[in-house]
Amino acid sequence: TRFSHSTHWSGCRFAGSVNFSGATSGEKIEARPTLPDANFYGVLFEGTAIFTDRRLNAGTQFINAEFRGLPAFFNADIHPAIDFSRTEFHFVAAGAADAYMTLRRVMEERRDRHQEGRFYALEQRCRRLNPKTPRHERFLSQLYELSSNYGQSIGRPIGWLAVFWLVFWLLYAVIVVIVTHSPDAATPTIKLPGFLPGMIELSFEQMVRPFGIWASGYQPRLEIIRHALDTHSLLLRLIASVQSIVTLGLVTEVILAIRWRFRRG
Repeated sequence: TRFSHSTHWSGCRFAGSVNFSGATSGEKIEARPTLPDANFYGVLFEGTAIFTDRRLNAGTQFINAEFRGLPAFFNADIHPAIDFSRTEFHFVAAGAADAYMTLRRVMEERRDRHQEGRFYALEQRCRRLNPKTPRHERFLSQLYELSSNYGQSIGRPIGWLAVFWLVFWLLYAVIVVIVTHSPDAATPTIKLPGFLPGMIELSFEQMVRPFGIWASGYQPRLEIIRHALDTHSLLLRLIASVQSIVTLGLVTEVILAIRWRFRRG
């Protein structure tokens, strides 16, 4: 279909698939017909929206548009002025990964890191739904989304750091309490004023000094913790190592998210 004048579709709702595709197979990019100044403000695409092989000029806008079906921009020439930042993409399915990869590459060429990351996340969600994707990749993909939304969120891994610090603090406290209730007469008693700060310190140490609990000569400040380390050495060291691994992973994600957000070139 060829359009000789600008078109306005503001507020329209396409209940089924809509085809705005341009050139036929084999035509060069210069031969692709232009969709001149198409205004899709607030348009709802409930089915597949096909813009394949179409040249979209600077006047084409998708502000406040919603794609609830597959957004097909395969081999389209998308002008750099076209902004998708206020466009919503809801369609996530096993076969949609290539569609979002196409848009991601467009944003990569523009050096638009925010939108590139957004389409990367959509692409990975679609790949995770593909039954052909290995299970371990789907599992890691799920973890990556939960921990940092595929590198888009800086605050989410920081929040998880706080959550895991609290979880391990409680875990250490439970272990120490269990140790103190053993029939051993030599077991030191818990003194509440110093007990809670001691558990906080123990948990915090594993974050700022990963695997420090394995260092020779490691001595916690509180006697009750030293006793627990003597009687349940392997258990406490393994739990502390898990906390260190989790902490390093989340800190790495924070650094990568910051690096991605402000990457140049």
